[in-house]
Amino acid sequence: MVDDLNVKKPLVMVPAFLFGQALWLISAQSANASEITNGDAVYEIGELFELGIQLSYLLLLGFLGVGTFFVIRQDCSRELDLSLRIAVRSGDASATELFELGAVMLRRKFYPAANKFLRQAIEKWDGDDQDLTQVYNALGVSYVRDGKLEKGINQFETAVKLQPGYVTAWNNLADA
Repeated sequence: MVDDLNVKKPLVMVPAFLFGQALWLISAQSANASEITNGDAVYEIGELFELGIQLSYLLLLGFLGVGTFFVIRQDCSRELDLSLRIAVRSGDASATELFELGAVMLRRKFYPAANKFLRQAIEKWDGDDQDLTQVYNALGVSYVRDGKLEKGINQFETAVKLQPGYVTAWNNLADA
């Protein structure tokens, strides 16, 4: 029986030794893996930080582009306004130019000036009646925004009489 124990003891020791060695290798590999993971984590954090910087840069470029668009648009609007005013002052303005100047004044909320130029455009109009409906509609909008509701309604009704299918004039008439 003592011999049995001596024989079994090395047999038990071998698996225990192999198990210990396996644990040691696994722990060494996991330690190495955790170092790599920590390195990867730092690398990934750096990548995310760089991505954030790039996205911020693109966002700022987008804002710059939109701002540039509005500045150029405003500059073109001023140039158009100036050229139309020069044409009106010289007396050479066509009905279309008077309408455009009236529309510019309407956008800028200078309603008395818009009313004046739009009325002059109607008086000088020699084109198609369907295009004239836009002038009457714009004049109606200008009157309504200026607080002259009855005059605005009259202009919308005139626009609808000239072109019964002009939906914008119908909508403005309903809103007035």
